[in-house]
Amino acid sequence: AAEAWAKSAAPAECHAPEGSGEKVTALAVEARAFASLAEAKAGDPGIKEALNKLHDQFQALHMICMPMGMDDKKMDHKKMDHKKMEPMEPKKPPR
Repeated sequence: AAEAWAKSAAPAECHAPEGSGEKVTALAVEARAFASLAEAKAGDPGIKEALNKLHDQFQALHMICMPMGMDDKKMDHKKMDHKKMEPMEPKKPPR
């Protein structure tokens, strides 16, 4: 998904900050690195470190083009009721 996001163009109504494209590309690179670690069955410390880095990068990017923008006062992720969200079906890995 991160690779597809990096290859896509932002909608015209999205006023992404300068450098956002490079950050999305970096996220895609980190996602691929994380996937490689997981496929190689790397140890827990390496997986944890890579996942935390990937999460932090995504957290900095995920609200860029949302209608409410990036202002934490407008949308507080911690106050969202995740129980009301539709569950996502896990995807089966390709064989």
